[in-house]
Amino acid sequence: MPGHFPEILPPQIVPENIAAKCPKCKEILIERERCRNLKVCPKCNYHFRLTARERIELLVDSDSFVEMDADLTGVDPLCFVSQSQVYAEKMALERKKAGINEAVITGYATIEGRALILGVMDFQFIGGSMGSVVGEKLTRAIELAIERRIPLLIASASGGARMQEGLYSLMQMAKTSAALAALSEAGLPYFSLLTDPTTGGVTASFAMLGDVILAEPGGLICFAGPRVIEQFMHEKLPEGAVSAEFLLQHGMVDRIVQRHELRLVLARLLRFYSEADPKHRILRMNEAMDEKSLSAAPGGVKTIESQEYDLEFEQPLMKLVEEIRLLSQNGEKQENQLRIQQATEELHMRMQEIYSHLNAWQTLQVARHKKRPRTSDYIHLLLDGFLELHGDRTFGDDKAIIGGVATFNGQTVIVLGHQKGYGVKDQLFRNFGMPHPEGYRKAHRLMQMARKFKFPVICLIDTPGAFPGLADEERGQARKRR
Repeated sequence: MPGHFPEILPPQIVPENIAAKCPKCKEILIERERCRNLKVCPKCNYHFRLTARERIELLVDSDSFVEMDADLTGVDPLCFVSQSQVYAEKMALERKKAGINEAVITGYATIEGRALILGVMDFQFIGGSMGSVVGEKLTRAIELAIERRIPLLIASASGGARMQEGLYSLMQMAKTSAALAALSEAGLPYFSLLTDPTTGGVTASFAMLGDVILAEPGGLICFAGPRVIEQFMHEKLPEGAVSAEFLLQHGMVDRIVQRHELRLVLARLLRFYSEADPKHRILRMNEAMDEKSLSAAPGGVKTIESQEYDLEFEQPLMKLVEEIRLLSQNGEKQENQLRIQQATEELHMRMQEIYSHLNAWQTLQVARHKKRPRTSDYIHLLLDGFLELHGDRTFGDDKAIIGGVATFNGQTVIVLGHQKGYGVKDQLFRNFGMPHPEGYRKAHRLMQMARKFKFPVICLIDTPGAFPGLADEERGQARKRR
């Protein structure tokens, strides 16, 4: 909930009479109320842009952030002059206006007491463009994460490479990517947060290389912006194209996270992935927080009163369930409660007796039962803190396979499995548990993640087989993956 965090700006510097108009729904918002809601429109959920310092204040523990390389400033390697301004003069004006020396702030901090290295970009500074100093600061931050063996978080907000520095700017794409490859070789996690906008050379380099990629709702995230695409293609893009939601649909990001949930999700990821101390892998089961908004299990745990037994040999169980249901509806009388307890004990005893003596046909009936538990039910019942991760990073997010990170008996695990769905509508959405090639690529990606961080894998199989379609053959259904 938004009130969980401090206001982004201190109350004394937010005048009561200043208002802002939401660019999406045109609602007039009082500035103080907008800041209390973390600069998110309460009517349409539009996420206003944050400065780098506002983003840091939102995410990390109070007074924990220590800035690095604050005095590192850029130069004008090409002596660049445009028709309107000299680049060196523009840099001086931008430093004064934004109050920072470059388009990124780096440092180290803690979230719920867990250490991480942080790089946060600021779109206010020349559109968050990546010049040589931005690349240098991020590379130094990555190298510090390797040295201290702690996770890395980069929050991107950028228009891409900085054209005034030419090739020097483009070289930062390779430089930061190589540094992240070294971080990966060291077995350390990199979390990437994509905010509005993240485009160009930043998207084409470090922003899309995260082990887990999160995005804020509605953000513009792409390589070529919509105006560039429309000018080149001479056609208008469809509604919602090149947005965070578009990327989630096409398998490029793991999750879209509301701003008021970002700190909570990052804290969970740090608990899962922290390499600072092997003891961090042993998580207390009672540490898992309320997952109602993030859980994959749509049905939750069924109570005895809601269970149904429709097979012939299950009828004695159904009679007991009906009795418990009727007694529960008749109030809280002491005799009712006593009979409910007795009937419940009898139900458990009869269940054990019946299911421990099934013949072959009865076993097959249970295995094929349309209401048998699905993968999400087992995840809900067996695991703690499940965080579903989406996408194959290539084409799409196959709903027939779900997977993510969780804890099992205190051990961080990767869990994945087929999901057939509940009811006809959901089964169509899940393709009846028949994966497309992107489903297998998603499973492969999660298994590779488990290998990298030495997490056990729990795999739940429930499928009639791969989907036998022509498009699936075109996308490499039978291709071997290493």
